[in-house]
Amino acid sequence: MDLNQERPEMILTLAAAGAVLAKVEAIQRLGYAMFEVARLKVNSSFEDDNTLARQLKQQQLYALVLHIGLWSGDKRRIEIAESCFQPIVTMLRRASRFKHELYPIVAPSATDDESTVDHKWRTWVELESFKRLAHHVFIHDAQASALRSTTPLISHTEFDLPLPFSRKLWDAKTAAEWRTIYMEVPQSPSTSVSLSTILQEVTTLSCIPRHADFQLAALTTIHGISNMIADCNRILRESPRQWSTTVANLWQQELVQLLEQFQFLAVERLKDSLPAISLIFQTVSLSLYLPLGVLETFSGKDGEERSSAIYESLIQHINPTHLRKVSWHAGQVLRIARSMPPGSLVASRAACVYFSALALWSLAAVFSRKGMNIVTGNRDTDQIFFLDGEDDGDILRRFIALGQGSPVLSSAGQYVHLQDRAAVMRLFQQLFSSEHGVYAIDHQGRALSHAFTILGRNDDAINGGTEDEDTQY
Repeated sequence: MDLNQERPEMILTLAAAGAVLAKVEAIQRLGYAMFEVARLKVNSSFEDDNTLARQLKQQQLYALVLHIGLWSGDKRRIEIAESCFQPIVTMLRRASRFKHELYPIVAPSATDDESTVDHKWRTWVELESFKRLAHHVFIHDAQASALRSTTPLISHTEFDLPLPFSRKLWDAKTAAEWRTIYMEVPQSPSTSVSLSTILQEVTTLSCIPRHADFQLAALTTIHGISNMIADCNRILRESPRQWSTTVANLWQQELVQLLEQFQFLAVERLKDSLPAISLIFQTVSLSLYLPLGVLETFSGKDGEERSSAIYESLIQHINPTHLRKVSWHAGQVLRIARSMPPGSLVASRAACVYFSALALWSLAAVFSRKGMNIVTGNRDTDQIFFLDGEDDGDILRRFIALGQGSPVLSSAGQYVHLQDRAAVMRLFQQLFSSEHGVYAIDHQGRALSHAFTILGRNDDAINGGTEDEDTQY
């Protein structure tokens, strides 16, 4: 990329993407001001010249604008980003960018001269750029649909393009370096390996070619699983009479097995190099038993009447064992978030923390309404169980299956009981405070901290909702 030759809106958007995450509030505001200018220019450019709808850089620019807007924490920007997402999906779909036929294998050979290698490299880079853009758009779609509890625009069944190549190959700075790296790794046909084939048989992850980008493949896969879980939850909620309890349980068990396989094949392998995958995995696992949209409704986002209705129609009928699984996954999100480097809890990772907090608040409220503890024994005499602790096998199984142990969260060498909702919400506030230290929290982080404050002040569903006119999460 040569900035001297780029369109002004590209430079402005790149600057805005960095500025909105700055540690100084004034720079954050400047970033959003630049973003607004760039957003209007990008949208108008397609109206002025419709041939731009097939240009790679213009599509990348559009996708970046949508990303900034979705995770801005501002209601207006989020709604604009949501409403403007369909065009980029249409551009890629109409250009057949989700199909493997458009991605022929471009490989160097030892006999290629310098000009041939350079031509192949540039062709490969463009094809690879389209692949990575398509995967980014798929992930963005899955995250946006999970955040707003809507139906995704892209189905994993149509996502048949090959997996991107490895990051090492992608980061090659010259054609010669690209050829050297490419020829170091034994090549095998990879056009048949796509997200669609992985979700048909997740064990395919164990035999992905060495030259493929395993991290991106895993990240795309967990978002595909998230869509599958959301589909299951949506169908069972909207058409419960069409499905027997046995069929529903079998469907859920299939998804449990899918998540377990993914955990062994990808999460364990990437937990150190890509901790965000563990964070997302725990949130997706949580959503299998308690849909994310239900959490927001029960917390009072849509008003007290809807909160009571969702409790009566759904939450009170959930198996206590499943509720304890939800509490475990939510606690693990908190544990993983605490271990991540400063500045990591932004965008979808911050949203994972938000839904984890909602889950723990909701569980405490559910058992408070039922006049019972989350455990089967006496809270004062039971051994405590740390929801944000490490998986210790037998103790975890006894807690989930039998309810043995009083669920707590660790707090500065002590612990906080799950039933103390105000203290639990303070833990999440402290998480974002420690994340930024003495520096300014980004707009999304401030919106989340505001939500935790409201949740901590209320013993029951929040009257009037958890968001004000300007903020969303």
